[in-house]
Amino acid sequence: RRPRGKPVPELVAEILNFSEDQKEEYKVMGKTHHQAITKLRRQKDEAVVNFLEASTRDSVDKSLNTKMERILEIEEERILLTYQHLEDIKNLCTDEQLKNFSKVISAMFKPPAGGRRPGGPPHGPGGPPRGRPPGDKWTLIPVLSTNNIC
Repeated sequence: RRPRGKPVPELVAEILNFSEDQKEEYKVMGKTHHQAITKLRRQKDEAVVNFLEASTRDSVDKSLNTKMERILEIEEERILLTYQHLEDIKNLCTDEQLKNFSKVISAMFKPPAGGRRPGGPPHGPGGPPRGRPPGDKWTLIPVLSTNNIC
């Protein structure tokens, strides 16, 4: 788990012991990556709203699968963009710095120590949704199979 309070870019630079030049290049790469991820996040939010609006209509909308596929395409793009960002970070590294690269993954993707979201309990106000065990995921895909859509 990563320590609380320290921004991920600082942790990455610290873990990899970046030189000042590496820090500057990483800062530019990080800004570009952040802008692209933010754009994808907005696209995904819009796609989710479109999906949910279509799912609440009186008759089941045949385009639900298409709308879900769009959400998944955006998520795939986000993951691939992040993968490329990690590869770009690796390319900044010396052989010695690469020995610590696995620690970067922990710093970027594991929750802060304590595992709680800032300002709230681990499952938001009131704990996990009622009637669902903690960690249980909502599943939409089986509902959206072509056999279930009119």
